[in-house]
Amino acid sequence: MVAPNAISFLTSLVSVNNIQLHFENIVECAGGDYLPAPPRKYAPQIRIISCLEDKHLWPSFKSLGIPILGVEFILTGLLRHELLLEDFVLN
Repeated sequence: MVAPNAISFLTSLVSVNNIQLHFENIVECAGGDYLPAPPRKYAPQIRIISCLEDKHLWPSFKSLGIPILGVEFILTGLLRHELLLEDFVLN
């Protein structure tokens, strides 16, 4: 389980790496929601899924206080049925 009511947004280069095709279904099957556009305000359930190549996009999310996590956050969360936010934070 990713998290009931969790909302995720995928940054651009992660999307290009063949993940976006399945990402929305994965998040929704795990009990979350997929954001098709970047969030404009903070909400505690929002997570940004990104990669180092998209680091230039992070300042706007960080200024909102939204956690930025690697793709492994989703995959590990599904396999382990637990959230490990601290283990997958991108800096």
